[in-house]
Amino acid sequence: MEDRPFEEDHAIWTVALLRSFARQGSTADDDLSYIKWDHVWDSYPHSVLRTLFARLFSTPNVIFYRILHEQMGDKDSLSVLPWVVQSEKLRRLSQKLAFFTDSEDQLLSSRARNCVTSLLVIDFYCRAAILRALSTTRYGRTPEFAQLAESQQVRNIRRIGTLVLMFYRHCDANGKLIHIYNYDFSCDRDCTGKGNYDLKLDADVLLQLRVQRGEAFSSVGHYPIVAGRTVNGELAYVAEAFFGLYGKRFCAVTEGMKPENLRLAVSDSDSKTHRMRVPKSFSVYVLRYEPSAYARNGDLDVYGSEGLDSTGPFAWRPLAWRQKA
Repeated sequence: MEDRPFEEDHAIWTVALLRSFARQGSTADDDLSYIKWDHVWDSYPHSVLRTLFARLFSTPNVIFYRILHEQMGDKDSLSVLPWVVQSEKLRRLSQKLAFFTDSEDQLLSSRARNCVTSLLVIDFYCRAAILRALSTTRYGRTPEFAQLAESQQVRNIRRIGTLVLMFYRHCDANGKLIHIYNYDFSCDRDCTGKGNYDLKLDADVLLQLRVQRGEAFSSVGHYPIVAGRTVNGELAYVAEAFFGLYGKRFCAVTEGMKPENLRLAVSDSDSKTHRMRVPKSFSVYVLRYEPSAYARNGDLDVYGSEGLDSTGPFAWRPLAWRQKA
């Protein structure tokens, strides 16, 4: 094939290939050596791409793709947000990656250290896992890494065109949570009274913690988005329940709750009738970073910071503000 100049369409193909690498790199639990890229070498022989692929196909990069793939979740999840990577799997992958930071092979060590830099700012789960893994390496004890870890704490949270999520809740006269609901146009008229609140969050500040049937939700080690307190005084958190073909809906869950404990009204296919259904799973919205990290980010517009029932700097605001706008 003619060695043409590196064009924009090459870059587009590279992005598509990266997603393919993430999927392929996720299929093996421990042995990464079996993954072969010969078909890619044959399909994209351009010299510039071959130099790039030599780095992308390195074992540290494959490990990194697997972590990204775990965040993507399954295609049937109906989620627009990344997932919290299962802690044991993240620990194993981080240890494998940390091993290569001390490699005598310059390519492997440089790729591993590059991936470490990215993991430090993906979310606080990845950051904690890679810091623990690097504590036993030579690289992790160098002044170079100490400076890197201090400077790389939060990636640029606020981006142009970022997805904004709006949550709404209704509380009783005593401020106790009744339910989380989806806002619609009728709420411009009916939902602005006392007891109704909204919470606005950029998707970039959130992850979803998946809870399957048979599992119980635990807030330990996480920063779940507070929904308020129930009439029984329990702290409740914002979640989303998944019903397979029947879609999904917002809800509130408490400590120790399982999907099979939930019964929610879900509309049928005709959208006119509702039935009480048990979700297949639910996910709890959690902060991507520690609460203090958001306060240090000058680019983040903290909406409702003076409201109620806050999670870090994010709080609920009475919907009555809409009438004054």
